[in-house]
Amino acid sequence: MKKDNLKFIVTVVTSVAALGLSALSWAVFGLGVTIDDGIIALFVITGTLWVASAVMIVLFRHSLKSVADSFSAGDMVLALRKYPVFDRTFSDYSFRSVLLSAAASIGNLGYIIYLIVMAASYRDHWYASLVGFYGALWLMRIGVLAAYGASHALTGTALKKRQWIIYLSTGICFPVVGGVIAAPVIQMAIGAYPAEGSVFDVAVSAVFAAVKLTVALTGVIRAKNRSDEVVSAVKNIGLVSALMSLNSLQVSIIRAFANGYTMWEWVSALGGLVAGFTVILGVYMIVRAALELKKMSSVTEPEE
Repeated sequence: MKKDNLKFIVTVVTSVAALGLSALSWAVFGLGVTIDDGIIALFVITGTLWVASAVMIVLFRHSLKSVADSFSAGDMVLALRKYPVFDRTFSDYSFRSVLLSAAASIGNLGYIIYLIVMAASYRDHWYASLVGFYGALWLMRIGVLAAYGASHALTGTALKKRQWIIYLSTGICFPVVGGVIAAPVIQMAIGAYPAEGSVFDVAVSAVFAAVKLTVALTGVIRAKNRSDEVVSAVKNIGLVSALMSLNSLQVSIIRAFANGYTMWEWVSALGGLVAGFTVILGVYMIVRAALELKKMSSVTEPEE
């Protein structure tokens, strides 16, 4: 069994390395970096790792199946549940959602770095605006996670009040975020269009949009009948990010294939809808949280 686990680990590590280097190769290709010996070596190593991964999957298929069967049987879950953090992850939906949100923040940070590189390469106000938009959402998410972590010792009414304050703070930030993205939309509406893009931009935007939409819609559906305000705040941040990713994908496609006045009118319209939805969502969260906090204050006030 130990040999099977070792084969499984080696195969997974090789495949992950191949995937990571593939992403780097795509970035090099998309940014138009001059091909030299180092870049050629990167491509060769990436291809070699993919071939090695394919060969190991074929040669180690029985060992991989054995390890996979142990996962499906729940052995791994039972082993992990011996540790408090994993036991809470499997049993506590709110904690699991926050933990997954923390993991998503790492991926979002990578996308922000990509946008910074593209903004510097194209000297484009659209990418600069996206940096501000997704950067603000990233800081909001980190703030929610930090506040959630600081409230772990609270219980009962105090915990519920803290959750509503986190929800309120998130709502207050949304109108500001909506304003950040409204600026480039207004510029596009009056004729200041982004520069032409590439197929690489479309591919990155499409992957990001697909992932964000899938995660956001799944999270909203699962959180629908749950009363945890922190989870709702995190899901709303993800929903706004997902909607903006659609607008960003639309811009990338038009920049690469269909640059024209009529097309940018549609982009401006969708961008306006996203900005408007973000502001309205923020107002809704502010009003809802304010009413709930007022209700809680009136209940906890001592009678004279």
